[in-house]
Amino acid sequence: MKKALLIFLGIFICLMFFLVADFSVNSAGRSARAGTIVSCWGDSITLGYAYQPVGQDYPRRLQKLLDTAYGSGSYTVINRGVNSYRADQVLAKTLTWLAADNPDLVLLMIGTNDMTHGQTIESTRGEVQGIINLVSGYINSGELQGIINSVRGHINPDGSSPRIIVSAIIPTLTYESWLMGLYNDDLAAHLGGRLSWFTSNWDDFYDSGTGLAKAWLMANDLHPNSDGYKVMAENWFDAIASLPENQPPDIPSPPSGPSSGDPGVSYSFTATTADPNNEKISFQFDWGDGIHSNWSDPVDSGGSVTMYHSFSGQDTFRVKVRAKNSHDEQSAWSAAHEITIGQPPGAPAAPTGPDSGSPGTSYSFTATATDPDEDQISYQFEWGDGIQSNWSSFVDSGGSVTISHSWSGKGSYQVRVRVKDSHGDTSGWSSGHSMVITTLVLRVDPSSLSFGDMEAGSSKTMTFRIYNSGDGTLSGTISADSNWISVDPTSFEGNENTISVTVNTESLAESTTPYGGTITVTSNGGTKTVAISVAVVPGGAVAYPNPFSLSEHAGLTFWGISVAHAKIQIFTLAGKLVKTLEETYGAGKVSWDGRNEKGVKVSRGVYVFVVGSYSGKIAIVE
Repeated sequence: MKKALLIFLGIFICLMFFLVADFSVNSAGRSARAGTIVSCWGDSITLGYAYQPVGQDYPRRLQKLLDTAYGSGSYTVINRGVNSYRADQVLAKTLTWLAADNPDLVLLMIGTNDMTHGQTIESTRGEVQGIINLVSGYINSGELQGIINSVRGHINPDGSSPRIIVSAIIPTLTYESWLMGLYNDDLAAHLGGRLSWFTSNWDDFYDSGTGLAKAWLMANDLHPNSDGYKVMAENWFDAIASLPENQPPDIPSPPSGPSSGDPGVSYSFTATTADPNNEKISFQFDWGDGIHSNWSDPVDSGGSVTMYHSFSGQDTFRVKVRAKNSHDEQSAWSAAHEITIGQPPGAPAAPTGPDSGSPGTSYSFTATATDPDEDQISYQFEWGDGIQSNWSSFVDSGGSVTISHSWSGKGSYQVRVRVKDSHGDTSGWSSGHSMVITTLVLRVDPSSLSFGDMEAGSSKTMTFRIYNSGDGTLSGTISADSNWISVDPTSFEGNENTISVTVNTESLAESTTPYGGTITVTSNGGTKTVAISVAVVPGGAVAYPNPFSLSEHAGLTFWGISVAHAKIQIFTLAGKLVKTLEETYGAGKVSWDGRNEKGVKVSRGVYVFVVGSYSGKIAIVE
């Protein structure tokens, strides 16, 4: 019970006061019935601290006040205060005390030890609510309705249920007094019910100048002295004297029943409520069409009644209900439950739109319908792939709506539509519009183009293929990420396409490292890339490093356009042939290790190399 109560409740701040929860039957008003049992629950403040042994605790003082006012024997006051008790401990004792006392009235003041020993306001309030439910079975709060319906509360042997008065705790002489005030505020905001509001215990003890308790009413930081207990007894007496003797049933919740229907058809509506005095209750319905039902047969408090009614004409009717108890005391009318009586719109014609398409592409479909009552209508599409659109905005009868959708996979789909009118009446689905989605698969071949060695300032063209390995018609665009790469064409439509790629090296410098770029193909069948590479080399032939160190360099490289498939000859300045190299792979580079034809390292000096029609000099050092 405690856990369920805490789930439904939050924290609010209100003025500090007494809370009187008016829950039961035949308790004391100003003219009390004989033998009224009053059970006082709480901690050492209720017990009486040092003043209980001498008869100056508030329950004993309250007994004297009641005897004086109503005669000896009219009331029996029982003191159930326990030193150091918290709200959870009182909750644990509640059923035991109820069974032992069978009280007509429970006076509850608890929370001081909770606030001074680290308990939270929310958990303590939840425990207080649990106590109230076990005593009376009723808290008038929408947040607790599910709990209310499952709790009957204590039933005394005479069939009555106790009432309960919950008091705000008193301030203290310690800094924690402000926390007591916050706790009282929270109780005020959350306990609800049919309440008589009493602020006496807090107001009479609170010193606005210090924000603490009035010192002259306190025996110590937490407990009243004899004068304080006298004040408390008088406040409790006033609270008891102010209790009303009877109350009408609670206002019922709105009746439950259908929200739409047809003229002349009988529909059932159900109502439920509780009586604060646990008396039997009867119900009467107002059907919203000028007709009231007869009063139902009585049912137990918390019970329900179902009645039937048919409506003529087409309109929205507001069905309400009220309750009365065995004393003919009537509640106010409940809030209304609306039922709309009328004809739903007919099924619209099949939507219009394209007949075919591709996955991932959005296509628009349009529908038109009319309502027989000329109500505004809203449209919902079913796309045939397990997905339905949201309902559209309402349009006038005969108006059309267009909504778009895309499909994730290929197939044949039936697009249907239905409408609802402004009263929520829904048509059947239309016939289907066939939509065929085909799967496109983009392919490129090859996925890379190597332009090899190119002389600076030159250009070269190669081609690649774009094709569709799926079904449907492929279309898209082609772009390059570098300005030295151009493509033709830049867009395409068709399932077999040849694309020309031209590399122009005018803006590129000679480099031993190849240049790289990317061509991107974006289509309705996906995206692919083609890698482009080119090496920009000298037009003839050069040698590097130059000078060439026999001790520091691993080799000397001859590099250039003329090197591919060429014979490279190295001579002394006197014209003696030192070494002949041949490049047989078509590469633009070939290396020499600095050795002659006999494999001996050459001497330092200046040498001449000849590559076809190109020649140059090499300086060789140690």
